Amino acid sequence: MYFESVFAQPVLISVTLVITGLLLWWTDILPDRKIGLRDIGFTIALVIGVGQGLALLPGLSRSGLTIAFALFAGLKRRWAAEYSFFIAIPTILGATLMQAVEVASAAEPVTIGFGALATGFLVSALVGIVALYLVIHLLYKAKFRYFSYYVWALALVILVIHL
Repeated sequence: MYFESVFAQPVLISVTLVITGLLLWWTDILPDRKIGLRDIGFTIALVIGVGQGLALLPGLSRSGLTIAFALFAGLKRRWAAEYSFFIAIPTILGATLMQAVEVASAAEPVTIGFGALATGFLVSALVGIVALYLVIHLLYKAKFRYFSYYVWALALVILVIHL
């Protein structure tokens, strides 16, 4: 499939990581935004939805793009973050359902023990909480550019390894 082949393109992934970094950097230099959560209408939701749709490409962060597009549309930082995380719920649930169906229909039985699953869940939850705190903290202080350095470094590593 064409869409799945995009995930095997290291150069494209490096380019999209650079784009993610540029968008995150750009959010830091935006002036204070004025639009509140109650003022989100069709146009703003559409702009944010375009950001979420673009994030289907590898290297484009879903939360980074939805937050950035919300800020570009004029939402205050707090509401941009909350809206971004709120609209992630259907995406996460849908991906989880698709994976569950794939695992359930696999020809081979699942042989991962409960302890390994519980450990994976716990570590993922803890890392997710720390990452969420970091994202919110840096977003509120207009320091998203710190994530830019990370994604640019990752883009460089991917490019160097590929070449």
